[in-house]
Amino acid sequence: MEHSLFSTNTLGTKLQICFFVEAPVGVGFSYTNNSEDLYKLGDKVTADDSHAFLINWFKRFPNFKSHSFYIAGESYAGHYVPQLAELIYERNKGSTKSSYINLKGFMIGNAVMNEETDSAGIVDYAWSHAIISDQLYHNIKECDHHQESVTNECVVHYRGFAEAYSDIDIYSIYTPVCLSDYSSRFSSKATVVAPRLLSALHELGHRLPSGYDPCTENYAEKFFNREDVQRALHANVTKLSYPYTPCSNAIRKWNDAADTILPIIQKLFKLRIAYLDLQW
Repeated sequence: MEHSLFSTNTLGTKLQICFFVEAPVGVGFSYTNNSEDLYKLGDKVTADDSHAFLINWFKRFPNFKSHSFYIAGESYAGHYVPQLAELIYERNKGSTKSSYINLKGFMIGNAVMNEETDSAGIVDYAWSHAIISDQLYHNIKECDHHQESVTNECVVHYRGFAEAYSDIDIYSIYTPVCLSDYSSRFSSKATVVAPRLLSALHELGHRLPSGYDPCTENYAEKFFNREDVQRALHANVTKLSYPYTPCSNAIRKWNDAADTILPIIQKLFKLRIAYLDLQW
């Protein structure tokens, strides 16, 4: 069974169905027939596309229409999930029976939700743990993270911040990093924590996250690039010109990102849509 796909017959698979959506277009095996779409991406487009996917998914599998529906995600899904939940709620108001989605709640973990606190937290943590210098810390503190166009001077400071983590796992600074040179992908560890703060750093951060085995994601990337695995998953049928990577290099522009998602969460909470936030 090692290195192969196999089915499970556990109780959980009998009581519920879980499916994963690769969003926005351009990540994982998802693709578009129009390359210009990759320059139109942002929070709004992602929510619209995900909603369109769900409508079509339920049309294809109508036996699941009456089931309770929950959305879950982590990291930047702190934007995606609440925004999609809000969009479902609003469009359910005037929907027909065929397009109604039985949304009951959503869950997010280690979520990016509030630019002001997210940005401050990542910088303060790096400084307090001697990862960045006093000078770089004070320079970054002088930058306005809410600006749509970050100054060139601040871009230099942000790059310095990312470079300080080049050999350190931003999520686990005391554990080793993977030393394998297999992966050519960009790691999103720095950018997902404070996307606006580090949005200019896409070309940096070529390293793997760590865990009990720091190369775990390396193995997964190699696995999903195997042709037999892709055939089994019915994936990459268009034969993409680039390999599967956990963080896509195809996306180079993000057009809109809300400073805070808290008002959306408060709105949905008042509507009694269940909400769970986990941090680990």
